[in-house]
Amino acid sequence: MPFTDLISNVPSTNPDIPRTMLNDVYRNYYMEARFIHHYMLITGLRSSFLSGIRFYHGNTHRMQGYNYTGSDADFSVRNMDSLQIDYHFPSWNLAAFAENVFQITDKFSVTPGVRYEYIQTNGIGYTITDTTTGIKTFGNEGHIGSFPLFGLGLDYTISGRTDFYANI
Repeated sequence: MPFTDLISNVPSTNPDIPRTMLNDVYRNYYMEARFIHHYMLITGLRSSFLSGIRFYHGNTHRMQGYNYTGSDADFSVRNMDSLQIDYHFPSWNLAAFAENVFQITDKFSVTPGVRYEYIQTNGIGYTITDTTTGIKTFGNEGHIGSFPLFGLGLDYTISGRTDFYANI
């Protein structure tokens, strides 16, 4: 794009023309609970079993509309009845997980783990693509997914401050 096109497409700085505002409001909640149990392997070294659950709920409210005229630093959308975009994006995530640290020697450990995820996402709202007609295009779409995740970690302690580790 030529430089002159960029200059001609700059939004107006005229304080008498209402500004277009794009606002997102985020509301997120999260909780995780863990249980850990330490035990001795046959080798006499302490190993650990860890399990837990995680819950997350989030909602993003995305809006695009006009602000007032003027030169103040006001970034609110003034007229909620004339929004060009009004979407809610709620999402949920529930996970259960477990791992076990097997301390094979005083310097080497093996950690297998598993996690099961449940994720639900949604998009609900409308868009007005042509403000001259005011016709709203409504959307209501959701996706649900659940899947297991498996992992294996190896850790070798080289010194008191250095470890070599690998994970898959």
